[in-house]
This record gives sequence, C-alpha cells and structure tokens, in this order.
Amino acid sequence: MNLQAELDQRMQELSFAQAQIEAIFENSPFGIGTASLDGTILSANPALARIFGYEEKEVLQINVNDFFPDPAFRNAIMQDLLRQRIVKVPRLQLQRKDGTLIHVNLTESLLTRENHDVLLGVVDDITDQVLAEQALQEKTEAAAVAAERARIAGDLHDSVTQTLYTTSLIAEALPKVWHTHPQEALDSLQELGKLTKGALAGMRALLLELRPGEFAERDLSELLRQLTDAMAGQTEIPIATTIIGNCQLPTEVRIAF
Repeated sequence: MNLQAELDQRMQELSFAQAQIEAIFENSPFGIGTASLDGTILSANPALARIFGYEEKEVLQINVNDFFPDPAFRNAIMQDLLRQRIVKVPRLQLQRKDGTLIHVNLTESLLTRENHDVLLGVVDDITDQVLAEQALQEKTEAAAVAAERARIAGDLHDSVTQTLYTTSLIAEALPKVWHTHPQEALDSLQELGKLTKGALAGMRALLLELRPGEFAERDLSELLRQLTDAMAGQTEIPIATTIIGNCQLPTEVRIAF
C-alpha cells in the first residue's frame, strides 16, 4: 500500500468516526452541549433544547447561566471545574424556558480545543423519576398516617371506650344498691373514680399521639404520670409513680418515651 492509499484510508476512517460522533450527538437522549467559559452556548443537540423547552436555534442564543435559578451555585460549579476539569452534580434542579424547575444529573467537563478552554455539558433529565419517587413517598406517608389512625382508633375502642362502658354500668347500678348495700355501693363509687381517672388519662395520651407537637409543651414527669394513670385505669392494677428530679429532653426523646 502506497502512502496516498494509506492516507485516503485514514481519511475515510476519520470521516466515518466523525459521522458516528455526529449521529450520537444528534440522536442521544441526553442533552449535550458546549459553551465558552462565560456560558455562551456554542452547540447543543436536539435533546438539550427539548429538555429546557427551547427551539433548536433558539437555545444557541442563550447563556448556560440562564438554566441555573441560583447564580451562586453556578459560580461554585465553575470554580470546581477550573480546579478538577470535571464535575458531576446528581439530582440538580435547573430551570426551563417557562420558569419551571426540572431535576437532572449534570456532568460538566473542561476541554481544550484550538488552544481555548470550552465547557462540555451532559444533562440527564430525571424529572419523571424524581416525581415518581416523591409520589411514592407521599403514598407511603399517607399509608403510615392511615395505619397510625387505625391503631389509635383501636386503642380508643379497646381501652377508653370499654372503660367508659364499664363506668356507665357501675353508675347505673349505684342508685339501686345505695340503700340496701351501702358498703358495696361505696366500693363501687371508689372503683368508678379509678376507672374515670384512668379513662381520662388514656384519652389524654391518645390526644397527645394525635398532636405530638404538644410533647414540647408538657413536662416529662406529667407525661409519665399520665401514662401510668392510663395503665392503672385499664388494668385495674394499682400503680404508684415516683419521679425524682427533672430534666429537659428533646421533643424526639419525649415522643420515644
């Protein structure tokens, strides 16, 4: 093979490689573009224009900085680029032409072309993925809230409602035995007081679970006495609560107790 033939083959290979690169650039699902260091866009593929809501010719007339709602964050990325030559920013929020925000994975590189540094950016639009994750999170939280409400409703039925039903039976029977069996009536009256106190404490505990913000306003000793009073009323077991000292605990710790 003579030199001219070899040169022609190399030119064909180079032309083929360039055509492949151009095809990848044009048809890539990722937004790809180049820009000068001041942010002027030099080239952009159709995906980049589509992701940010611009026409293909229109996107060449704007600045990369227009994509960033926070100029300070853009400046920080540029500083990192000048030091590291490549920066990857996952789950970044950027701004479309209409002002709406999208979620992207951004990779920017600093390249040297014809003795000048240029920016090469690759944008992966993950907005649908992030919105799906948020919807799943909201659904999970809603299910957790529903389950917690069901648990509290069950506790209300199993403890407070049954206790109140028992007190109503005792209260209904008291007038009938007050004169004929005074000691039994007196014992029932004392029992009625214990049950009522326990039901009240149990109701307060359930209300606190529905409004956990009130934990920050209650003294820990008061909360502990309330729990033991509720337990005593539900189980009819005498419980003596003795609390020594006092301390200020974070709300999360109070909720755990």
